[in-house]
Amino acid sequence: METVVSKDGTIIAFDRYGGGPPLILVSGATATRAAETSLAETMSGDFTVLSYDRRGRGDSGDTLPYAVEREMEDLEALINEAGGSAFVFGHSSGGVLALRAATSGLEILKLAVYEPPFIVDNSRTSVPDDYVAHLELAPIGWQLFILGIFLYDQTASSVSFDTLATRLLAQPLNRELIISLSQGSTIRHVYAATFRDYEVSLPPVEEQTVIAAVLSDMDAEIAALEARREKTRQVKRGMMQELLTGRTRLV
Repeated sequence: METVVSKDGTIIAFDRYGGGPPLILVSGATATRAAETSLAETMSGDFTVLSYDRRGRGDSGDTLPYAVEREMEDLEALINEAGGSAFVFGHSSGGVLALRAATSGLEILKLAVYEPPFIVDNSRTSVPDDYVAHLELAPIGWQLFILGIFLYDQTASSVSFDTLATRLLAQPLNRELIISLSQGSTIRHVYAATFRDYEVSLPPVEEQTVIAAVLSDMDAEIAALEARREKTRQVKRGMMQELLTGRTRLV
């Protein structure tokens, strides 16, 4: 990991790959530079690729108040790090940011964008004017949003992210604590280091083992009952055939 300092003093973290003309990858709103790793490695054979965490995400800093202009200054700092000019690829909202940066006069040699969130026809309904207000009134959705975008270090735990998120959100105290740990102005997040220091309230391993054993026994019992029900159903079906065909008569 390397860093540059943006105009307002915010530290911006980035990774550098390969060699050749500089190419800067601008990720979407809910992503970190980790999401661009595969693309960066693919392009590294032809370019010097700089993949960075946008401010308020991953290992980059976050200086308030937020403004799009500050993010454009972050991109400018990376362009200067690359030698004063660069190719730029933007994904989703990163594409919108890259387009605005290009029109502002930054030294972008060529620009490519993928899936910028524009609605340019009648193929779908536009976002309502009160969209942000509705998000702010949806605490559970907001908590899921926070969990979904923080930089999760897969090496820090053997538990999958989905499992960890489910366990955390199942407990109100954990949800409240995650909200209190979150940072950021427009994009709320929890730093990986902060999250690793958080003690997850889970039963001891021994208790989890007992619970798993009990659930396994219940599954086995359910399977046996279902097998017995199916056998009874077959006996009933056979009996009905015997009675309806007259092969067996009731006296």
